[in-house]
Amino acid sequence: MSFFRTSILLSTIACLTVIVHADDNESIRVAAKPNNNAKSKVPHPLDPAIEIAYQGLDRMKEIEDYTAQLIRRERTNGKLSPFEYSTVKIRNARPAEKIPFSIYMGFTKPRSINGREAIWIEGKNSDKIVAHEAGMILGKITVFLNPNGPIAMRGNRYPMYEAGFQVLVNRLIEKAERERQYQECEVNIVEDKMVNKRPCKMIEVMHPQEREYFDFHIARIYIDNEMQLPIRYEAYDWAEDGGEPVLLEQYLYTKIKLNVGLTDEDFNPRSEKYNFCFATPPKTDPDPERVAKKE
Repeated sequence: MSFFRTSILLSTIACLTVIVHADDNESIRVAAKPNNNAKSKVPHPLDPAIEIAYQGLDRMKEIEDYTAQLIRRERTNGKLSPFEYSTVKIRNARPAEKIPFSIYMGFTKPRSINGREAIWIEGKNSDKIVAHEAGMILGKITVFLNPNGPIAMRGNRYPMYEAGFQVLVNRLIEKAERERQYQECEVNIVEDKMVNKRPCKMIEVMHPQEREYFDFHIARIYIDNEMQLPIRYEAYDWAEDGGEPVLLEQYLYTKIKLNVGLTDEDFNPRSEKYNFCFATPPKTDPDPERVAKKE
């Protein structure tokens, strides 16, 4: 079950997390506030990227929820997956209104995963993913999974709760601030790059020399000029035997609709709009990991 995570979701500009890339033709919780003494720091190539990230954090305050199509592929255990397409619904947390961070994912491509669905709500369902597979048989079985467990993480680089723009922006800030201690970093910012026919600002971060404390060789993030949101991300590992850099992950968000007014019903697995099956209310969560341990 390689669908328990989106993506969102997410490695970084200098170690950010996930955004999405696919072919151009195919067409986030709260980070710390900026350091008031930031101007006293020794200049670093990452500083412009960090400044852009904090601007993105301000942009997040204007967004309560959104829907989008997520296109992604990730390399796990040395193998690069095919592109996976999913419809995502994300509602950002609003503690004052007692609204938790919530994610719905419905998978559509490739055909083998068409029909998969997953819902994760922070603090609900014992913090587990409610999900079902694709198919006539497995599609009728609803399970509750630990988002960090081996089943949910199979074929995924990140847990499902690391999906979304806000998580991405926070990871960018968190990791880029940490990487300021290392000087082996080159940053290139290019205006007016086209992604899915939308003008974007592209930020490229490269670590020329492989080090154990660097997560990638090259990372590129694309920020939509109009929406001021990171809509595409890709990261590469160092080349093997002098060859081309190795693709680690690619993500792209398309068909984005902001502040659409998502409600609890959009994250209710018993909603008639979804295909989760509950024959009778379970006395306990049908957790296959726990059952496996008992056996």
